[in-house]
Amino acid sequence: MKIAHIWPYFSLRLGSEKQLTKQHELGHEICLITSDRYLPFSDFSETLGSIMKERIVRRGSGHVNGLLVHRLPCLLEFDGLILIRGVRKALSIFRPDIVHSHGIFSMAPLLPLFYKNSLKFRFFCEPISGEFSIKPMKRVLFEIFKKITMPYIRKNVDRFFACSREACAWLSKELGIEYNKIAFVPLGADKDLFRKDIIEREKIRHYLNIQNDGILIIYAGKILPSKEVDVLLRSAALLMRARKHKTIKILLLGNGPRKYIDSLRNLANKYGIAKNLRWHDLVKKEELPSFYSAADIGVWPGSPSITIIEAMSTTLPIIIAKSEWTSHLLEYHNGLSFDRGNPKELAMSLERLVENEELRRDMGLRCRRLVEEKLNLNVIAKETVETYKNSLVE
Repeated sequence: MKIAHIWPYFSLRLGSEKQLTKQHELGHEICLITSDRYLPFSDFSETLGSIMKERIVRRGSGHVNGLLVHRLPCLLEFDGLILIRGVRKALSIFRPDIVHSHGIFSMAPLLPLFYKNSLKFRFFCEPISGEFSIKPMKRVLFEIFKKITMPYIRKNVDRFFACSREACAWLSKELGIEYNKIAFVPLGADKDLFRKDIIEREKIRHYLNIQNDGILIIYAGKILPSKEVDVLLRSAALLMRARKHKTIKILLLGNGPRKYIDSLRNLANKYGIAKNLRWHDLVKKEELPSFYSAADIGVWPGSPSITIIEAMSTTLPIIIAKSEWTSHLLEYHNGLSFDRGNPKELAMSLERLVENEELRRDMGLRCRRLVEEKLNLNVIAKETVETYKNSLVE
């Protein structure tokens, strides 16, 4: 099949192309149509600047890892809504059997709907994670979108993809999409890249000055208020009150707005745990497995991230905030959860894993098994392509 992905904001430097290259490896021809810029994060330079440099990048077309990539000029951009020029021309030349749009509330990913009949392709739509949370100030616009645009979208989209069971329910409840038009396809990790490496574990722990028998807790990802890293620090402070836990170390791997980073440093000083913290800038995806291998427990106290699944793939036991959106990540009893925003409960979960090496090992192996069987890019690519194929014979 010829498959075109419309992805308004796309970064090759963060490894996002992996899920597309897996489709290419299955024997399909892949085209990626995207804009000449990266996501408009607030404080972009502080959060992603060390890896991505500039937000606006060079336009043009070329092949990357077997993918035909078109970076097209932006015509209009406002608060995450973007319109790009040249989509129809790119699709007309490629002549896809399938168009898979990433995003549902922006102009760019929905534009191909108007060309569906004339270019004769099947259309799939996958809401991106940030679209599931509608801010109060945008609620009126959202309701207008539902009344005016959604009837056309529901009629013309062949299938919707959702990355969790709760996302399926949200699409049905909020947008009136029938369940038989929704395919559950979770996010996944590259299980070949994200593997535990004992040699790298020793190197990174030496670099971070962590003793062989010491416990290292890691958080990896953007360090934003929504990630609630402050809850992790408060929990660690509660845990370290006990003499036997005073040597625990915490690695915060990532970047964020200076104001929030400063607040975390102040919090660590206030609770007397600054010496237990290790800070490290965001690293390339290829370097992440080494840092996960060095850690003993992974904690994501706030909004979830793909880094959770990547860490799981390296046999790292996880602790995450309770949520129906992420319940499938603990399907194999491979980690613990706590009520979001509750430092005391998180501290109890941490203590349980810190004090039980056998439990950490068992949960870590279960994490790896869950990724190998359900949450890896090879399996997900096959399931996605199978959904495409089914639409072609209907």
